[in-house]
Amino acid sequence: MTPDLKILTVSDAIPLPYTKEGGVKKRVRRKDAAEFWLQAKAEAVTKKQGCYVFALKVAQGFTPWYVGKATKSFRQEVLTDNKINIYTDVMMSGAKGLPFLFFVHRQGSAAKIAKAIIDDLETFLIHRAMDKNEMLANIQKVRGRVGWGIRGVVRGGKGMRSKKAAAFSRLMGL
Repeated sequence: MTPDLKILTVSDAIPLPYTKEGGVKKRVRRKDAAEFWLQAKAEAVTKKQGCYVFALKVAQGFTPWYVGKATKSFRQEVLTDNKINIYTDVMMSGAKGLPFLFFVHRQGSAAKIAKAIIDDLETFLIHRAMDKNEMLANIQKVRGRVGWGIRGVVRGGKGMRSKKAAAFSRLMGL
């Protein structure tokens, strides 16, 4: 590990409150956003900077739908009216699952991260999220995706992973 390497940590998946409309469709409202920050796990990251992922949880796990960055603080940038509209549009479009937010930030009491690191991290997370969900709601940084994959390792499609692909993944830390 290089001495200048900034090691970040990821939060638990934190449920995003929502309002049901018509018994079926889910919508995030301002009151839901305010309620979100009252949760202990959310309160712990309010003043931090970094990146976040809006995801929907279904039985099989989480699907990323939006990746964002917060260069001021998570509280100031994650649940703005614009972001709430993005999350609601995803849920109203028929995407199934319960809404959650993940946060990537500095460990401990340190809050600040260099803007260049946050920007690099956001680009990386957007590209990884697009590998998992091509319907990602992001409109920036989606160009420049690589046009290749390795079966069973990265962007290789669905299906059983071969032993050699699993060994290569372990070798490369993928």
